[in-house]
Amino acid sequence: MRGPRLPKKATMNRPSSAGIRALLPLAAALFLTVAAVPAQAAKVQHGVQLVHNEPKIAEPEAITRMQQAHVDLIRTTFDWLYAEPTEDGGFDFTQLDDFMKAASTGRRIQVLPALVSSPNWISPKQPGDPPLGTAELNRWDAYVRALIARYGDNGTFFTDTPGVTYNPIRDWQVWNEPNLKSFWTNQHPNAKEYEPFLAHTSKVIR
Repeated sequence: MRGPRLPKKATMNRPSSAGIRALLPLAAALFLTVAAVPAQAAKVQHGVQLVHNEPKIAEPEAITRMQQAHVDLIRTTFDWLYAEPTEDGGFDFTQLDDFMKAASTGRRIQVLPALVSSPNWISPKQPGDPPLGTAELNRWDAYVRALIARYGDNGTFFTDTPGVTYNPIRDWQVWNEPNLKSFWTNQHPNAKEYEPFLAHTSKVIR
């Protein structure tokens, strides 16, 4: 949902083991974006999916090898549960900063984040479930806004981090595979729940 260019497409399975899976071509998914880009933006030729089950997404050396291999896009999860593990502790973007720095140093790689995984204090019965109540959505909104303020257009990460190439995130995927039991509330996928959640998050991103 963006200006002159249709977003690129990708899919991903929920992180279950560390590793890298090349996606050629990238399969379909839902994207939300907040800023227009030039109509003649370069076409993605090589995309990589990073699967991780810990806060660190990838070692900088791995990102360097992807740059050398002319990878154009990395799709991975930006997990809320890692960025805000406690209710009153604020956001910790240390690991995301490290990842974005590696992807934005030298030959930049476009980043496509999937925004997923509620922390345990939001979803104690089924950690990772989407926030659906009013109070939970308010905290989700704050997380989404903080990500955009840091890594989106005019993001503070790029002004605060010396030596990085300006590499703002403009495509944001809202959740991951909500049609599967392992990704939606209480193991029961529900399009009537996902649609308003998607529409709500779209407004926040825009």
